[in-house]
Amino acid sequence: MKYEFAYYHYPSEIEDALNAISENHLYVLKTTVKQVVLQSI
Repeated sequence: MKYEFAYYHYPSEIEDALNAISENHLYVLKTTVKQVVLQSI
């Protein structure tokens, strides 16, 4: 794990990156759910 975030110099940069990843994953999940619902109609 210590090498995983070696690129980031500040904890806030790590937090921002993790937030962006989480938001992207949430968007993908929401989009997938909408597609599944539309396909099952």
